[in-house]
This record gives sequence, C-alpha cells and structure tokens, in this order.
Amino acid sequence: MNLEFGDIYEMEMLAKTLNHVKFFEERPIEDPFMASPILANVHRRLIWSIIEVYEKELRLQGPAARWLEWLEWDGRYYEPLAVVKYASDRGDWDQLDQMAKFEVLRNCCSPFEPNDTQLSELCGQIDEKRRASGVY
Repeated sequence: MNLEFGDIYEMEMLAKTLNHVKFFEERPIEDPFMASPILANVHRRLIWSIIEVYEKELRLQGPAARWLEWLEWDGRYYEPLAVVKYASDRGDWDQLDQMAKFEVLRNCCSPFEPNDTQLSELCGQIDEKRRASGVY
C-alpha cells in the first residue's frame, strides 16, 4: 500500500506536525501517542521517505543533509525534556527491565534514534526525576 502526497512539502508538513504534537504539546500521561510503536514507526518511515525523495528523485543533497542532521539526537533540547517528563510519570516505569525501558524510550524518541549510551542517560534522568518527586 502506498500513500500518495502531492509534493515533498506535504510530507515535510506532516513530519513537522507529528514532531510538534509528540514533543511540544502538553498532554496527560494517558496519552496514547508518545510511546506508540506504530506512531514511532510511521514517523521514522516518513522522515526517511523525505530524505529518499530529496536524494533520489529530486537529486537535492542539501535538503536531504539538513534532514539527516535534524535526525541527530545530540543537541536536542525539548524532545528529551518531553521524553523524561512522559516516562517519569509512567506508573509502570519501575517494573520495567532495562530492555523494556529502552524500547519505551526508543518509541518515545522516534523519529530520532538515540544510541544506547544516550538511552542510559535518559533512564538516569528519569530515575532522578522520579526520586526528586517522591515517586521512586
């Protein structure tokens, strides 16, 4: 199944909207989107489709390079704050093992792909926030 877009700008608008909704909107903990593996996969595939269109169809390396740079987790400010807030408020966080925590965080961070060291740092920030709030 293929989804047709009118042009690359529609794809970019959708990607930016997903990012805004996921990381910049205030929402209650029951929110179904932040850790959704389905949304994480769709968002990641959309970004890589944009990069592919720029590289292969439009042969424009500049915009493709900007999207690749945008995907880097290093230098992100607001997205980690949103992820830490969401995960630290989860009632089941302490029951999850390290692999399950990393999976939750990968879904929360998508379309960005932090490495294991960065995920460990997020876990530390989450645990610290939970301790500070008396949840831990």
